[in-house]
Amino acid sequence: MQTWPKRLLFSLVLFSGLCACQEPLPDQTEESGAARDLQVQSTANEPSSFLMAVKLANVPKDQLDQKFAALGVKARTGVDIYRLYYRTTDMNNNPVKATGLVIVPMIRIPVFPWISLQHVTITGEAQAPSNKPEEGIFEASQGFITVIADQIGYGGSTGILHPYLFKNAYPKALIEMLRASKTFIAANGLKVGPLFLRGYSEGAYATIALQKAIETQYSTEFQVVASAAGAGPYELEQTAMKALTLPAVNPVNLSFLTLSYAQYLAPEIDLNKVFAIDPNEVKKTLNGSKTYEEALKVLPSAPSALFKAEFIADFILPQPTTVEAQTLRRLLGENAHFKDGWIPKAQTRFYHCRDDEAVPVQATDYALAAIQALAPNAPVSKVILDSPDATKPYQHGTCPLYYAPISWFGEILAAQPL
Repeated sequence: MQTWPKRLLFSLVLFSGLCACQEPLPDQTEESGAARDLQVQSTANEPSSFLMAVKLANVPKDQLDQKFAALGVKARTGVDIYRLYYRTTDMNNNPVKATGLVIVPMIRIPVFPWISLQHVTITGEAQAPSNKPEEGIFEASQGFITVIADQIGYGGSTGILHPYLFKNAYPKALIEMLRASKTFIAANGLKVGPLFLRGYSEGAYATIALQKAIETQYSTEFQVVASAAGAGPYELEQTAMKALTLPAVNPVNLSFLTLSYAQYLAPEIDLNKVFAIDPNEVKKTLNGSKTYEEALKVLPSAPSALFKAEFIADFILPQPTTVEAQTLRRLLGENAHFKDGWIPKAQTRFYHCRDDEAVPVQATDYALAAIQALAPNAPVSKVILDSPDATKPYQHGTCPLYYAPISWFGEILAAQPL
């Protein structure tokens, strides 16, 4: 098995008591991996996006307990990990074979709660969830069937630039992943019930896009019980404007966003007028060959070294004048969540560490304020965590709130037993 992401270990340590103290799920029996191997191909007759599934690993409870021991948490069950293949379409509506993970608790209960987990920003093909199973294992070890799409541009759809941070980029592939997972699960005699959504960073943005799609278009297929979004860039225009005035920025996120918008939404953008370095070098860095951490080392973090000075100066004006700045500002504004009057129906909670250096906490304040301005009694709330030591602030990659939604989901299940 792969090692746990370093940026998530800290979160597990600080929230070590959240899930370890829960009572076992009712009527559960643990089975051996050999007895519980699921079929690798569905026999379901109904139309589905599902193609097949391949077992990647069986991780028994004692092995997970050893992995968790230093973190102070315990697994409630072992897990079986499957790579799932399914059909969807890319941003140009071309059919593609997509992939993702389905992680199944090694227990038998009448109805499983399940989580659609949207992954954090990645840039390397090696980081795709189905290539490097990490996110989702903790959730499954606590009794949730966990579904994680690689998303367009990774896994089975490699070679396509991942469409990054615009609202229409996520729902199609994520809905098809849910459909395919449900087919696979049902074909193997298991049943899913309460559906939870969660994601962090890009995953939070994708989670909100998925939640809206389910509640407005697919509510007869899926019913979301609760949704948890952590440190997401729900408002993009003002966030980008502020970032370009700072001495240092996250060059991967801003470059990825610029490339994605130029390719999919605005081909008229001349990247030579935007980047201070060769745009081809930026594309090469983000073509899937380098991990996120490797890309961070390649791209300059000073805005003036990454973007042309004249572009920055125009972009942050109240009214930009160049095509590039005007177009990007418009698209960023259009792709902010909560500007179209949609109000979440399911319980929705936003999580953020106050000292987040990559996605300002104001993004969460904006989201909650936008919703409550339209519906003061909407089922939304936020959890903001202050850093106990100002000299060692919780940052985007070390925020201890990463796993907090699992405790909240457990409380909801306890209040509404399966």
